[in-house]
Amino acid sequence: MNNIRKYTLLIFTLISISVAAQLNLNINITYPAPSYLSDWAYTKSGVATLVLNQENQLLKIKFQTQLQTLDGTPVATSNNANAATYSIRTGANVFSLDKLLQLENLQFTDGNIIRSIQTSGKLPAGNYQLCIQVLGSIAGTTREIEMLKVPVCRPFTQAGYQLPNLLTPLDKTWLDAATAKSVITFRWSSIVPRTQEHVTYRLQVYEVKDDQLPMQALRSNMPILNTDVVNTQYIWRPQLDFSGQEGYVFIWTIQTLDSKGNPVSTADGLNLGWSEPQVFGVCNKTKGENPEEACGNGRKLE
Repeated sequence: MNNIRKYTLLIFTLISISVAAQLNLNINITYPAPSYLSDWAYTKSGVATLVLNQENQLLKIKFQTQLQTLDGTPVATSNNANAATYSIRTGANVFSLDKLLQLENLQFTDGNIIRSIQTSGKLPAGNYQLCIQVLGSIAGTTREIEMLKVPVCRPFTQAGYQLPNLLTPLDKTWLDAATAKSVITFRWSSIVPRTQEHVTYRLQVYEVKDDQLPMQALRSNMPILNTDVVNTQYIWRPQLDFSGQEGYVFIWTIQTLDSKGNPVSTADGLNLGWSEPQVFGVCNKTKGENPEEACGNGRKLE
């Protein structure tokens, strides 16, 4: 009886090794990976191809998933009991990456990552790797085995962006009221690195009252200009009354939004896509006077 068990185990092992040797998995992930994990369902995110080389075969398989940092530290692992089962046939079987990722079936262990996914649907910016093992069963059995000799791991990057720098009006400079009442040109740099996804820049300008500091105005006042721009320049025609002699002070900033209208991801996840604000003034000066000198006895640019 013991010999029969040994031979049965040996035959089962040889069958397992044979099946494993006939299965190949290739994973292609775009760089950088889509910001939203839900977007991994689209082919632009990449695809996975599972090739079964045995003839006239139909196998039932599951994906065993693990997300890791590049040093191999796990940050999420799939629950095999709840993993979806797929049928694969001889030849190439193509899967969208969400089938491998199993977002709804991943058990995360890192608190910061859990909060990021719950609030934004994104992994924090950084470098990761997706590791996949294929689980299957031999025909006539119910025991799951690992169908690949080793898991297939592919690195991917969740990009973190540097927000635009505000260029003009220059910080803490005065504009001539005669020109400013007709046109004020705002310019800023684009986000870095450039993204293939569509981004929108939300330009906001606030007037700073006499009794306010600029940041107080930014946090409490309603913007006098609030507009979305698809490039990095906006020409504003304010048609405001700049006849006062002491000058007018404004603070402005840009919020960078992704294709879904949400703030782009940065190393500081708390700034919600807002660039560092800057202050400028509008001075009603007489001809020939330097605007900084003409307004220096009135409002100050702080």
